[in-house]
Amino acid sequence: MNAFNETIKHYDHVDILINNAGILDDSIWEREISVNLNGNIHGLILGMEKFLKTYRQSEEAVIVNISSVCGIECYGFLPVYCSIKLAIIGMTRAGCGSRGAGTNNKVRQKRKRLDR
Repeated sequence: MNAFNETIKHYDHVDILINNAGILDDSIWEREISVNLNGNIHGLILGMEKFLKTYRQSEEAVIVNISSVCGIECYGFLPVYCSIKLAIIGMTRAGCGSRGAGTNNKVRQKRKRLDR
């Protein structure tokens, strides 16, 4: 929240909001859920409800939600992490439901793995 507020102070608007948080360690699953799920879902909802509606300058404002191949290819040895990343993909594809109503939503999902 502080980073966003500082950005608004400096630039007066936000047209691109990148929503990315993550840790990968199923041995500390409660922390993993707190950081990955709560951080990303809250970021998506706040982005749709408040930030872009209030602070965007153009109609083409964008929220980029970063998930993982683990949300598409579920691995049994990472059940918590994969479930969280799948939830982020689901929320993105749903366009945040009624929170996105009346907006010019264009949802795109990159399905290919990005090689380094």
